[in-house]
Amino acid sequence: MIPTIRNYVHNVRRTHDLPLHWKNNNCESMNHILKMNQNWTPNKLPDLVDKIHKEVKFQETLIRGALYGHGDFGLANPNHPMKISKLAWDNKTSEQKTAHFEKFIKKPPTKNIQFVTSTDGKLVIPSTSTNAKKPGQKRRIKNSKTFSCKRARVD
Repeated sequence: MIPTIRNYVHNVRRTHDLPLHWKNNNCESMNHILKMNQNWTPNKLPDLVDKIHKEVKFQETLIRGALYGHGDFGLANPNHPMKISKLAWDNKTSEQKTAHFEKFIKKPPTKNIQFVTSTDGKLVIPSTSTNAKKPGQKRRIKNSKTFSCKRARVD
């Protein structure tokens, strides 16, 4: 356990020189989930590790469900070819299911993703689309003209 923490936390922080209080929404969201699992009370380290392990296994189950269209999550467009039908998933053996899941996890990112680099060159993140739209939205929010229906006159 200690070598794993050293490799994935301490050494990464040293090599990338991240700020001490660096946060993002994903970390904060997972932090909130963990706090809810503990009823907002501090626990001993072994209990915390067990709860984190259970949460990771639960998240893995949700991802596996997305591979065959079950659950709240769905696959994004670049990963859509990895989706299979529920019948095909049920016909696979546990080894085949694990192999399909591992292939999905290890899939390299698509080539058309653009990246943004920080000014000091130490941090690289995927860029977001310039015009963020809600699903089904036809026009941009700022420039779009609002329309209203004409009311019938009541006399």
